[in-house]
Amino acid sequence: MPDILIHSFTTDIHSNAVMWALDQLGVSYTFWPSDLFPRESCWSMEFKPGKNNARYSVALDRESFELSEYKTAWYRRPKRPRISPDVHEDDHTFLEQECLPHMRSMTRLISPGALWINTPDSATKDLYKPLQIQTAASSGFNIPHTLFSNEPEEIRSFYSRLQGNVIYKSYRSSYWANAGTATGKVAMGYTSTLYPADLENDDTLRAGPGIFQEKIEKAYEVRVTVMGKSYMAAKILSQENEATKEDWRLNYDLLKIERTLIPTTIEQSCLTYMEKAGLNFGCFDFIVTSDGEYYFLEVNQMGQFLWKEEMGSNMPLLQMFCDFLISGDPNFKWQEKKPKLTFLNYLNHLEATNTPSYKTSA
Repeated sequence: MPDILIHSFTTDIHSNAVMWALDQLGVSYTFWPSDLFPRESCWSMEFKPGKNNARYSVALDRESFELSEYKTAWYRRPKRPRISPDVHEDDHTFLEQECLPHMRSMTRLISPGALWINTPDSATKDLYKPLQIQTAASSGFNIPHTLFSNEPEEIRSFYSRLQGNVIYKSYRSSYWANAGTATGKVAMGYTSTLYPADLENDDTLRAGPGIFQEKIEKAYEVRVTVMGKSYMAAKILSQENEATKEDWRLNYDLLKIERTLIPTTIEQSCLTYMEKAGLNFGCFDFIVTSDGEYYFLEVNQMGQFLWKEEMGSNMPLLQMFCDFLISGDPNFKWQEKKPKLTFLNYLNHLEATNTPSYKTSA
């Protein structure tokens, strides 16, 4: 039985890259796709009287397998139920309500003794930005003055008290779809400076809560990827180009990054945060000021990390993450060495074979 369980979706480049790398290393795993249920896969849980009475199985078009005990379980951005288009649209809500507790129960019952990266409950809890800010402050981080609200007068008062030095962020990355485009996405919400004209309409402000935050002047930014008790950090030179100053996600092509070290106090606060939040993996984002002060922005408990390696920044994150999975150790301390494989190797493999695919085990 493989030691590693990967619960992700079939088109995720991170999990596909990791599975390819594990293949190259000769390490077996089970891939349990989340995006095929229930349209193209069936999940079963059976409980018999007595102890050790549970059985969990997954049936796909190509094969069936049972889920057992694992050393490590990677819970990577699970998808919502995929309801068949053959089902009457009036039944979709009912079926989704039936599928969600089935999915959430099964992921919480599988292999409780494994190292989970991260547990479903910790992953869900850490989506909530107000909890993040509170946990960050109690972990020793500097935080920007922040208001979460949809109360127009609260927002205007906050803006006035900070003399207009305020940015707006959404709770989650959002897309505005247009079926007429190839991708179905035409716009995405980014961090942006708030102006007086943005605060004029009560109905707009009241329509939904937002994150209103003190604007901290940046010298640069840092993304810290933590695995167990180890980290790898990227210095993001976002202030070198006008297009990336407010939100570096706006233009990756113009972005420059380099590998860096972080102060031991920040490293310790990251580990304290991870322990408080019940996380074994996380991507922390910081602003660093001209006098070297770090300000916590957020942590993504399942953030993207291979893009930093792709940018040629001497950051062998694919090898590091595979070593973390194989270790099954929440106190993982990475012993860096020349990587046996890289993300570039995987991208070259995709280009040569043109066969990005998934499979359940190897």
